[in-house]
Amino acid sequence: MGRRIRWLGVVMLIAFALVIVQLANIQFHRAGALANSPYNPLIASKVFDNQRGTITASDGTVLAKSVKINSSSTTYNYQREYPDGPLFAGITGYDSPYFGAAAGIEYEYDQYLRLHAQNPQNFSQLLFNKPPSEPDNVTLTIDPALQQVAMNALETAPLTNRDGAVVVLNPTTGAVLAMASSPTFDPNELANPKVAEPAYHNAAAVPDKEGFTGLSPIATEESFPPGSTFKVITSTAVYNLDPSFSNYSFPQAPSVIFPDSGGIPLKNDGGGACGGTMTLMLPQSCDPGYGALGVKLGVPILTKQAEDFGYALSDSTSPYVAGLDLPGVKPSVFSSLQPQAQAFLADSAIGQYNDRSTPLEGALVAAGIANGGVIMTPHLMEKITDAKGAVVETYDPSPCSRPQHPLPHRR
Repeated sequence: MGRRIRWLGVVMLIAFALVIVQLANIQFHRAGALANSPYNPLIASKVFDNQRGTITASDGTVLAKSVKINSSSTTYNYQREYPDGPLFAGITGYDSPYFGAAAGIEYEYDQYLRLHAQNPQNFSQLLFNKPPSEPDNVTLTIDPALQQVAMNALETAPLTNRDGAVVVLNPTTGAVLAMASSPTFDPNELANPKVAEPAYHNAAAVPDKEGFTGLSPIATEESFPPGSTFKVITSTAVYNLDPSFSNYSFPQAPSVIFPDSGGIPLKNDGGGACGGTMTLMLPQSCDPGYGALGVKLGVPILTKQAEDFGYALSDSTSPYVAGLDLPGVKPSVFSSLQPQAQAFLADSAIGQYNDRSTPLEGALVAAGIANGGVIMTPHLMEKITDAKGAVVETYDPSPCSRPQHPLPHRR
C-alpha cells in the first residue's frame, strides 16, 4: 500500500509541475498572442468599434483616421475617414464595417492599426494592471505633393483613354514616393455602413470603358507588355552578361526576317529604317535591331537578366515585388522560350510576345539603373509608432538585387 501511495504522490507532483509550466507558458510566453487573437472574445467584441490608428504621409498629412460617431449600436462606435478620398485609395485601401480591413495598408498593417494589447511598461503592469488596448499609427513614405502631381497627370492626359498608373521611387532607398492609379475609388464610401455594399460592388465588379476597376490598382495589380522599356534590360544583358556584344551594330534597315517567322518581318515602328550601335539604337528604339540582338544573346542570358531585374518566369511571386508592403501585388513575367524560337525571342527582347510588366516593375528597372545597378526593395511603411509616440518599428532599406552576375561568355 505504501508503495502505491508513493507512486501516486509522484504522479501528482508531476501533474502539478506540468500545470505550473503551462500556466507560466500562457502567462508569459503566449500572453501577447492570446490577447491579440481574433478568437479572443474581448478582441472580437471590439472589431466593429473601428477604433484604429492613424495612417499619415511622410509630411504628417493624415490619409486615414477613425472618428467617433453617434450610433445606437453598442458594437459600432467609430467610422473610418479618408480626408483625400480617392487620391490615396490604391495605397491606404479601406476598412469597412462589412468587409473589414480588406486592402492596402489597412490590410497589411491591420495587426498594428486595430486595438491590441500593449506591452507592459513596468513590473506592476506585468503582474496586476495591464495597460489598456490601443492602436498604433503608421507613417508612410508617400509625398502628398508628388502623389497629387501624379494623379493630375493621369486625369489630364490628352487622350480619350486615361487609365494608367504612375510610380515614383527613391532609387537609393526603395521608398515609394508616389503611386497613383486611374481608375480609383472613394474609400469613404466603403467605410460608410449605409452605402458600403453597393460601393464595393461598383469599385470591384463594375469595370470602366477600358475594362479596369478601381479596387484593383493598375500600379501593382495589372500587367502589360513592357514594350520598348524592355530594351533597357536587353542592353544591360550585353554589358553585364556578355560584353562580347558591346560593339554590336545593326545595319540600317526597316525590318528583319527570322528563319522561323514564316516570312513575317519584324518591322520598326512607323516603318522607317533604323540601326547602328546600341548607343544609337536605344534612343531610336530600333525594333529590328534589338530583336536581332536578343536572338544573338539567346534565351539563357535574356532570362537571367530579366530575373535579375525582378521578372518571374511564371506567375509565381517575383522576389522584388514580394518586398512591397501591399497585398495583391502582381508579378511581372518574362516568357520562357526554347532557344530555337528566334522570332518569339526577338519579340520578347523588345518587350512583346508573352512579356508582362506592372508599372511598379517598370519603376524598379529605372530605379536600378539610376542607383548604379542596385535595386532596393520597394516599401511604403516608414515607421510605426504607438499611441504615446514611441517608435514600435521602422523600415531599414535593403537591396533586393544587384543585377550584375556574369555568365561565361559563349564562344
